[in-house]
Amino acid sequence: MLDIASEVNSKYGAKYHKRRQFATKNESAQEAHEAIRPSYINKIDVSDERDEQRLYELIWKRTIASQMSDAELEKTIITIQNDKNAKELQATGEVVLFDGFLKIYTESADEETDNNEEDGDVLLPPLKNGQALPLIAMSATQRYTRPLPRYTEASLVKKLEELGIGRPSTYAPTISTVQKRGYIVKEARE
Repeated sequence: MLDIASEVNSKYGAKYHKRRQFATKNESAQEAHEAIRPSYINKIDVSDERDEQRLYELIWKRTIASQMSDAELEKTIITIQNDKNAKELQATGEVVLFDGFLKIYTESADEETDNNEEDGDVLLPPLKNGQALPLIAMSATQRYTRPLPRYTEASLVKKLEELGIGRPSTYAPTISTVQKRGYIVKEARE
């Protein structure tokens, strides 16, 4: 961890470093396994194979980002009007106030697109009140809300763990009991 601290301090400055030590939130929770992380933080190139190098870079970036300061984002609603009609358009999203760990690591474009469609938040450029915006492109998107997915046995166990209900040794008997009593029904997926 000291190597990571010196790497972050030397490349980005002290305000970007924040030492973190993760611990379980629940006393009855099982400990997670040790994370996959680089043995030598200074080593960036490890392979001539493109896929191997990309995987290593992902692991390296996430490792460094885990010891960096939080990004500071401001939730923003932008209301856009024009002179030709009284219609208002709104964009909701976030403006980056301090990039923190985003300086080195952001989720992939595919993951961002999937997440943004669900929660409607995107990174917005900083704008000033009354600023004129040129029209570059216009598109209409129809979105449907989706209900929360039904629980699988695995997701139900995960939820029980999060809520601190039961212990690993009691999850299977608990699920089987609630199924027998008809509180939950196990169905095949469509």
